[in-house]
This record gives sequence, structure tokens and C-alpha cells, in this order.
Amino acid sequence: MPGLQNKSRFPNRTGMTLIEVVIYISVLGLLLAGVYGTVITGFRYLRLAQAQETANQQAFTALSQICQELENSSQTGYVIGGTPGDQHVIFLSLSAPQPADPDDLSFSTGSQPDWQKWVCFYKNSSNQLVRTELATGTGPDPVPSNHTPPNFTADILPLTGQPVAQNIFKLDFDDTNIPRVEVVVETRVETNTGTVTQANSSNLRLEGAAVLLNP
Repeated sequence: MPGLQNKSRFPNRTGMTLIEVVIYISVLGLLLAGVYGTVITGFRYLRLAQAQETANQQAFTALSQICQELENSSQTGYVIGGTPGDQHVIFLSLSAPQPADPDDLSFSTGSQPDWQKWVCFYKNSSNQLVRTELATGTGPDPVPSNHTPPNFTADILPLTGQPVAQNIFKLDFDDTNIPRVEVVVETRVETNTGTVTQANSSNLRLEGAAVLLNP
């Protein structure tokens, strides 16, 4: 009719069509999937790095303490036992037995210090490096051969030991080149990654040596 304007049934719209919404959602989903994958990968590498650091610290602690104490023992006053990967070492020490001050030396027959106790390092069933000690059965004496080593199963294992390090996977000793005793410590730290549990491990193998004192 004259005077009436022709108006569209559907005025101009500023919204999005259904197809556009679907496209935007698809693109957003791809972006989020990429970000999620990157974050998950980052967390996995972080856990592995932390496991590697833990393995390194435990192996270094174990190796350092064993070598430090073993190198103050006698070439004729130690015993290595066990099976490969699960060995133990028992050796004489000049230090006083606990709870006495370990710096208290004994001199029963002159200027030569006495051997006062036996020290043992071994790996237990919980993969801990354990240190234990007991006084020599014959009392302080400067001659190593006068001391009889304790039995590992009967005398050492019943004692309450002191955990030194965790995650010990292997412990070996090699006295082929006496007075040099090779010490090998291998640690293993397990990690879980992903939404489905997946076992991963961070291994570290350290080797050291202790040079024993003359008899």
C-alpha cells in the first residue's frame, strides 16, 4: 500500500549461524587438545626429572657413607657376602660403639689404636641401604686377626639398623684389587605418568672405591 515501507521479514542479524558455532567449537576443541597434551607432557618430564634427582641424591649419599667408613678399616678385617646385586660388607672400625662418641679411640697396648666394633652395610627387602654396628666379641684389640667377624644372618639382621638411603636397587662390592675395594650403588625411582598408570623408572649407577688400611 502507498506509504508503507517494505520491511524484511528477517532484519539484519549480528549473531552466528549454527554452522559457524560448530566450526568455532571444533577449532576451540583442537586448540584445547593441543594445550592439554603440552601440559601433560610437561608434567611427565617434570616427574621424570624429579625422579632422576632423587635417584642421584640417594646413590651419592649411599656411596659416600660406605666409602668414607670402609676406607678406615683393615685389609684383613672385612667380609663381603651375599649375591651379586644384593651384597653386604662387614668390616672393623676404630670408632667407639654407639652410643659413645665415635671419636673416642681406645689404646689398650700402646700407641696402636684398637678395633672396637664391626660395621655392616646392606640392602634390605624395602630397597633401603641400612647401616648397623655391634661391638667386637673379644673387646678392643689392635690386631684385626684377633677379631672374629659376626654372622650376617644370625648376628647382623636381628639388630635395629639405621636407614642411610632409599631406592637402592643394587649394591655390589669387588675386592679383586685389594687394598682397593670397588663399591657399586644403583638406585631406581619409579614414576607414574598419564591418565592410565604407566610404570617408568629413573636409574642411576654410581661407582666408587675405598682403599683399606694396612693390617
